[in-house]
Amino acid sequence: MTVIVDETQLNAHIKHLADDIYKTNSGNIVFLGLGDNGFILATRLSKFILQHFETTVLVGKLDVTLYKSYHNNDHFVNLGKSDISFSLQNKTVILISDQVNTGKTMIAGLNALSDYGEPLVVKCCCLIFRECMTRPIHFQYIGETIAKSVVASLTCCFYEKDGEDCVKHVVHKEDYV
Repeated sequence: MTVIVDETQLNAHIKHLADDIYKTNSGNIVFLGLGDNGFILATRLSKFILQHFETTVLVGKLDVTLYKSYHNNDHFVNLGKSDISFSLQNKTVILISDQVNTGKTMIAGLNALSDYGEPLVVKCCCLIFRECMTRPIHFQYIGETIAKSVVASLTCCFYEKDGEDCVKHVVHKEDYV
């Protein structure tokens, strides 16, 4: 595996995203992380805003499993758990994902969000934006854009889950067939 974004760069992206989110929003902001990595990223962004701007941003986790379309050969799906212990009514919701490829997960997040009330505004944020998105979604906050032609497959690693902070190029066996 080749490191595409190292720890220093990843932390700089988090600082930039948190700063941008704080400066372009007013009122009640909440973060909803999509999946484990989205939740970790949302938590880090919230901590940065608290430390540097003395503003608390509530963080929740939104499971989108039931809202994603799966391949026909996937007979079973593992459901995760959403954890949103606060109202979204009249709040600015920032949906946060570690990386965006086609946009399918973000669409699922927008659909899942409809089960939790009516936010005032919904915005999208990602650490890594791939230039291969096929869905009509606008991301207001992007850490880094990486073309799919440069690297076919990426994985985002976080200390909380993987023991390191970085974005790596993942090489699959079928890439060499």
